[in-house]
Amino acid sequence: MRYKTLVFLVLFFVTIIVTMEVNKGFEARVLNVGDKVRLFFISGWDQVWLWYRTYFSQADEIRTLRQKVADYDKILLQNTELINQNTELKSLIHSDLHNDPEFYLARMSAYVQMGQYDKVWLALDSHVRQKLESTQELQILGLVRDNVAFGIAKFEHTRLQGFLNNAKECSYGVFIGKNKAIGIVDNTIKSKNDAYINVSYIPKWTSIEVGDEVYTNGLDGIFIENVLVGKVMEVYEESNFLRVSVLPYAQTQDLGYVWVVDTSISEL
Repeated sequence: MRYKTLVFLVLFFVTIIVTMEVNKGFEARVLNVGDKVRLFFISGWDQVWLWYRTYFSQADEIRTLRQKVADYDKILLQNTELINQNTELKSLIHSDLHNDPEFYLARMSAYVQMGQYDKVWLALDSHVRQKLESTQELQILGLVRDNVAFGIAKFEHTRLQGFLNNAKECSYGVFIGKNKAIGIVDNTIKSKNDAYINVSYIPKWTSIEVGDEVYTNGLDGIFIENVLVGKVMEVYEESNFLRVSVLPYAQTQDLGYVWVVDTSISEL
């Protein structure tokens, strides 16, 4: 009887695997269900943690929130002024180009593979996911966490996958230093230090020093400009260009929330 049960289970799982290989749509549906179940438990834990913080650490929370509200009010005023200046500038140059980036909050629900912390699955609100899937399915999106560049994201079989800064697939344009030397994050070349990321294809005539800050240039449509990436730690001279090792400011590998940056340009 035990052998019959074992044979049945083996055949059952083999059938599922074969079906998933034949029908990728079925696979995507199964994975989406798994995401929903995982997010259900994550949300439940978040609610428990929120309850604890509400009833047992109110004083600290109130002080923190007061400071955040003050900072938010200041940023809101600064943002309003920037919007006004941008509107004025567009009217002066008679520009009809609409280029207002969108920012969507996403949850890193799980790592793509156990033991590898450079690729994550991202969960969005259903209406946001449908919008991005229909308009940005083939595009690359930026990821920002704690106001620094965290990686990139793109759709893989209808699911949004994040490639963090040290992933081989992660690549985007950057400026380096005050002279704004142009480079590209390129992790196909392994750095001597696993904590570093590589920036390659920097023109040889540019001056770069250890300690220079690296930030996004926004020229590739992945990020907005001037999002901090990290600091130059080493400079190498290749045959046709310079290459630098950068210590990224985004060091955390904990699952949490990130901002998805959509800089797609459309006509008014």
